[in-house]
Amino acid sequence: MAQPFHTRRMELTGAAVPVVEQLGATALRGDFSAAFAGALAYRTGGGLTFRPTWFDRQGKVLGVADEPGRNGGGIALSPDGTRAAVARVDANNTDIWLVEFARGNSMRLTFDPSQDANPVWSPDGAQIVYSSDRNGTYGLYRKSASGAGEEQLLLKSDDPLTPTDWSRDGRFLFYTALGAKTAQDAWVLPMEGDRKPISLLMTPFREGSARLSPDGRWVAYQSDASGRAEVYVRPFPAASGGGGQWLVSNGGGVGVRWRRDGKELFYVSPVTNKVMSVEVSASPFFKAGIPKPLFVPPLSPTPLPAYDVSADGHRFLMNATPEDTGVGPITIVINWQAGLKK
Repeated sequence: MAQPFHTRRMELTGAAVPVVEQLGATALRGDFSAAFAGALAYRTGGGLTFRPTWFDRQGKVLGVADEPGRNGGGIALSPDGTRAAVARVDANNTDIWLVEFARGNSMRLTFDPSQDANPVWSPDGAQIVYSSDRNGTYGLYRKSASGAGEEQLLLKSDDPLTPTDWSRDGRFLFYTALGAKTAQDAWVLPMEGDRKPISLLMTPFREGSARLSPDGRWVAYQSDASGRAEVYVRPFPAASGGGGQWLVSNGGGVGVRWRRDGKELFYVSPVTNKVMSVEVSASPFFKAGIPKPLFVPPLSPTPLPAYDVSADGHRFLMNATPEDTGVGPITIVINWQAGLKK
């Protein structure tokens, strides 16, 4: 779509009109790009196909975990490592599916005609929390991992919400809120008592993707306070460690994950696209080692591949492009604005 924009008033004007029909999409993002000089490039079709694939620490393929499909955002391993919750796109609708590794099958968990993505497991593996826009804005919903029963709305907000982690004691759900005034913020939703959300990080910078350490003492997150996204760690709650924060990544970092014993952190470098490993220690105080590169993920649906790490840190489950999947033809239109005036 295209719509006029008033550069002095900084607002949209007039009606929106279609430019390209049947636009291709990857992870719900349109496959197109428009240049200032007037050129438009786009791709039509259903989008690239990806497949959840197992990799070792050197990037060697260990096997596939699910059938090929369009990525909808999010892969999460169950606490016992026997299943995975994945977001899959079908006919431009995203739903949560559960993959059972031993049986090699998958079960659809959500059926609402809305976008359901970003699954997070409860610590006992009995429930899934995810984001859904079924009420107009992405809120937090919960459903039994057995598929039985109806979804439960956990939290609704005017700001889009994305769950990122659930503490091992079940008491706290971490999520990211995309705010109009403070960009992106990290929040905590208590799962007991009055369930009043608690601000974890709220600044003019973009913070989020918070992950709690297995012992519940430290929270890892990403922030662009330095001018680019980096991975940091701070005490949780903040007062327990005397405040402060520690930089973990070096040269940029997104998508942080903890190893189950809390002695290693993983993230993806947005500069080199490499999966990175950092050994960490929390005694007598938090200390991070030197980041070490592991491997470069294969072609993935976003700059940050949807991925998760096994409990021992030896295997990575992430979306990868099957070798027989190609990129569809790209159409170039010169002076595409001229067509809007007809």
